Amino acid sequence: MALLEVRELVLHYASERGPVKAVDSVSFEVRGEGEALGIIGETGSGKSSLVRALMRIPPGNIDTYSGEVILKGKEIIHIPEEEFRREIRWKQIAVVFQGAMNGFNPVIRMGDQILERMVEERAIIPEKRREVAVELLKKVGLSEDTFFRYPHELSGGMKQRAAIAMALSLNPSLLILDEPTSALDVSIQAQIMNVLKQLKWDMGLSMLFITHDIALASDLCDRIVVMYSGQLREYGSAEQVLLDPQDPYTRELLSSIPRLHGKASPHFVTGAPPDPAEPPQGCRFHPRCPEKYEICTRKDPPLFATDDGHYARCWLKGKPPEKG
Repeated sequence: MALLEVRELVLHYASERGPVKAVDSVSFEVRGEGEALGIIGETGSGKSSLVRALMRIPPGNIDTYSGEVILKGKEIIHIPEEEFRREIRWKQIAVVFQGAMNGFNPVIRMGDQILERMVEERAIIPEKRREVAVELLKKVGLSEDTFFRYPHELSGGMKQRAAIAMALSLNPSLLILDEPTSALDVSIQAQIMNVLKQLKWDMGLSMLFITHDIALASDLCDRIVVMYSGQLREYGSAEQVLLDPQDPYTRELLSSIPRLHGKASPHFVTGAPPDPAEPPQGCRFHPRCPEKYEICTRKDPPLFATDDGHYARCWLKGKPPEKG
């Protein structure tokens, strides 16, 4: 049984121009303990909206919110909000949001903030507070004296580690990380990635790693989901997606990465992502696709199985394309 199954998840926002299709019938799974699933895509692809849908914290302007999210065999999207808050949020699924390092209270010491949810849930006795907090800090590579420091005394990388420690306070089964290194320089990014890999190996912690950086995803993730304009474009193991990409969008993303070896120069993906309120007819990538055919302009492709556990949303992988 998979740890997390997401089936046909939909999150559309209401707007004056009609529904904004932020997440449009997305399905995937996190198979088990210690697996990291990467979700990659450009800005506007629906990655952060997917996190909000999974955590049941969408904004107020919802047009459609549907689908199934099954955690350890239990459907959690349609249970009462109080039950979700009490039994699922932070206890089973915890999240580190993009820019979480700026979410600390500036006048409360770090140790008290890290333990805030544990105290609220009465999951810790007062005599053990410092011991537990120090253990969490050490798991993310922070020293014991961080317990007594204030947020302004920490660097950006240290605050991001503290945010991860806070998310681990109730020992969740799944940790969701929404662009956890996007505001950090390259050397600090590497340190945070090493912390995540250590947590994965030592604790068997399962992760959902949201990023626009394929290189970061390749360093941590066992399997990868590629999203575009709210849809799942490609899905498979890291080796399948990175070494044998089947979708033109994935190939374009990979070709934009600078290489240490080889003569090929990186190039940008041409054009811009579509308006989620008015996506193009047919395949949503076809206005930017270098391999499009006539059918791509009028009919949206389903996900085609290209190999064992490898899927791509492209007519090139289905029936023979029609020349046009």
